[in-house]
Amino acid sequence: MRTAKAKARAVEFAEAEKLRKREEKVKRKEDLDRAINAFVKKWNKKRDREEAAKEAKRAKKYAVKLRSGRQIRR
Repeated sequence: MRTAKAKARAVEFAEAEKLRKREEKVKRKEDLDRAINAFVKKWNKKRDREEAAKEAKRAKKYAVKLRSGRQIRR
């Protein structure tokens, strides 16, 4: 049988481990949230760039169409 001092040390160690694991779990969740937010921000930026490029292409096409239409009318 263990001594009282050894039992107390074991209990203290177990509590410290529980606390450490709880802190790690919180840290992992925060890291995951940060990673998700970074991914979403990057994804949205890329999508916005693509949409802007599409819109510019449409505007350019429309301008060419207008120019060619005006030339035909004259």
